[in-house]
Amino acid sequence: MAEIMVLDNKNVTMKYYPDSKILHHEMHQFFFGQEFRDIMNKGVEVFQKYGAKKWLSDDRKVSAFAQEDLEWGDKDWFPRVALCGWKYWAILTPEKAIGQITLKKLAEKYTARGVETRFFSNIDEAKKWLESCP
Repeated sequence: MAEIMVLDNKNVTMKYYPDSKILHHEMHQFFFGQEFRDIMNKGVEVFQKYGAKKWLSDDRKVSAFAQEDLEWGDKDWFPRVALCGWKYWAILTPEKAIGQITLKKLAEKYTARGVETRFFSNIDEAKKWLESCP
């Protein structure tokens, strides 16, 4: 699968797979505030530039999210990425319970807004599902 490297730093690796229109991020550690927002905004840029429709979130190392970032995501980030055509979200479940709870709530909220969401424990299964989506 061809890929375009978008970001690779201490916090995250982000790639785009143009053949399947999948944006894939792997969080390496907990981070918040402007660093978090810059990374999520980079995802919106990829959706705008390449016409991405699918997001693969490898959040296994995410322990928590800052409340301010969650609020920003809901009010600012989500409307922008939704306008770009986000339709499918595959989530690799965080190892920590607090991260699991938060992502489950986000998935329920975004599903209600039109993003089909599924949880996975295996990255290959997550990619396979996203590749099968139109």
